[in-house]
Amino acid sequence: MPSAGPVLEPPAPPTPEVVVLIATQRFTLLLDRSGSMYGAKFAQLQLAAKFWIDWVEADEQFGILSYADSTTVDVPLADVPSDPAVELATATAHANVVDALTASGNTAIGDALRAGLGQITPIGRAADQVFVLVTDGVQTAGTETPSDVVPDLISKGVRVITLGVGADHDPVVLEAIATATGGEYRPIPVGGATDDQAEEISTLLIELAGTVRMDSALLCMQGLAPGAPMEEARRAPDEKQRPAPFRDIEVLVTEGARRCTLGAVWFGAAGDFRVELLDPLGRVIGHSSSTRLRGGTQAYSFGTIDAPLAGKWSVRVHGLVRADARVRVFGFEERSGLRLTVDCAPRFPAPNGTLQIRARLHAPMPVPGASVRARVRDARGWSRELELQGLELRAGGHAPPHAYQAELQLPDDLLGPVTVEVEARHQGGRVRVELDGRVFSRPDLEIERAFAAVHVPACVRRKRVVLRLASTQDDKLPFRRGSNTVPTWVPRGQQRFVDAWNARHRRR
Repeated sequence: MPSAGPVLEPPAPPTPEVVVLIATQRFTLLLDRSGSMYGAKFAQLQLAAKFWIDWVEADEQFGILSYADSTTVDVPLADVPSDPAVELATATAHANVVDALTASGNTAIGDALRAGLGQITPIGRAADQVFVLVTDGVQTAGTETPSDVVPDLISKGVRVITLGVGADHDPVVLEAIATATGGEYRPIPVGGATDDQAEEISTLLIELAGTVRMDSALLCMQGLAPGAPMEEARRAPDEKQRPAPFRDIEVLVTEGARRCTLGAVWFGAAGDFRVELLDPLGRVIGHSSSTRLRGGTQAYSFGTIDAPLAGKWSVRVHGLVRADARVRVFGFEERSGLRLTVDCAPRFPAPNGTLQIRARLHAPMPVPGASVRARVRDARGWSRELELQGLELRAGGHAPPHAYQAELQLPDDLLGPVTVEVEARHQGGRVRVELDGRVFSRPDLEIERAFAAVHVPACVRRKRVVLRLASTQDDKLPFRRGSNTVPTWVPRGQQRFVDAWNARHRRR
C-alpha cells in the first residue's frame, strides 16, 4: 500500500498591493486671443492669467492655452514646483509668456477644447480636472465644433467653466458646454463701458479661482468706489512724510478652514496701492512656512494662509482711491462640510413672470438661523435685491427643512441671461436641526429622534446661478434672444471662410 506522503501546506496568499490615488487637481485656462479681444479686454485677460499663475499650489497641475485661428500651448500642463525658489522663477517665466501674447484672428473654440484634452491624455486622468474657457464671440474657424468635443470631455471627467464676454458670444452654446460637463456658465453683462467689461473679465476669473477647488468657497468680493473714506495713517516720529491712507475690509474665515486666500486687485493705477493682511488678533501677516504672499509687480496683491485662525481677518489697502482707480478686495477659503445650494423655479423664467428662489445652508446638513439675501440682475444692468425668509416646515412635510425662499416679479423688458447671486451668513453656535422628511418613513425611528443638535461655525457662503429666458418657461421652443443681440463680429475679409465653415458643418 503506497504511503500517503508528506502533507503539503497550502500556498501563502499573495501579498496585497495597495495603490493610493492622490486627489490631484488640474486647471487649464483656454484664453481667446482673437482679434475682437484686442485692447482693454485682452489686457485684463492677461492680468487674470498671471493671477492664476501665482495662485496655484505645489500639489496641483496648471497649464495655459490660447486660441484664435489655431491653438497654442503657452504653458504646458505640468506640476507646480514645490521648491519656493523654483516656483517663483517658473511663475515669472510663465508670466512673461502671457505678456507676450497678442490678439488677432478668428475664434476656433472646438479646436481649443480638443487641444486641452491633448494635454491631459498622455499623463492620465486626475481626480479633478477643470477647463476655464474664455471667449467674446462665436466659433468662426477650426475643424471641430464644441459639440464634437463635449463627449470626450465627459468621458475624461473634465469640468468646463465657460466665461462669455460682451454682446457677441453665444450664451446657448457656452451654457450647453458647461452643463454637459458639470461646470458652470458665467456671462459678463453687456451694459457699461468697454473698460468696465474688461475689468469684469479679471474680476470673474479671480472669483472663479475662489470656487473652483474642491470644498472651496468665495467669502468676499467687495469694491472700493472712488472717493471711498480712508483711515488716516499715523506718522511715526522718525518719518518725514505721513504714510498713505488705508482702508480695512473685514473677511470672516470659518473655523476649520484648511486654507484661505485674501487680497486685492486694482484697475487704472497699478503700483499705487499696497496690501497688508491682519489676522483676527490684529497681527500683520508676513512670509512664513504656512503663508505665501504674492504681489509687487502686478496690479494685485494677495496671501495664501494654511490652517488660518478662525475669525474676522482684515485686508488693509494702503493708497488713495482716486476717480481713475478702482479696487476690489477678495477672499476665499477651502473647508469641507459647509456649502450653499440654490434652486430657482421656473428653470427658464419668462419676462413679466414670477421667479422663486430657494436656498439651503448645509453644515453638513441643512441648518436654520441663517441670514440669506439675493441679488437678481439681467444683461442690461437691471437688478433687484431681496431677503429670503426661512420656511416653517413640520416633520413629514413635502418641502425640505430649513430652507429659505423668496419670490420676485420680473419686469416685462427683461434681457437675458438672468444672474441670481445668493449670500448666506450664519453667526455660528449650536442649533436644533430638523432631519430630512424622508427619514420619517422609517418605522424604527421614533418622532423624538427627528431632531438633532449640531454646531454651526460662523460662516459666509455665496452661490451664483445663471438662467436663460424662455417665453414658454421650458426648453420646448427657441429661447428668447438674450445678451447676444447684435450681429456677430467677423474680421474684415473673413466672412466667406465663416460661411464655408458653417456650410460644411451643417452637412455633417
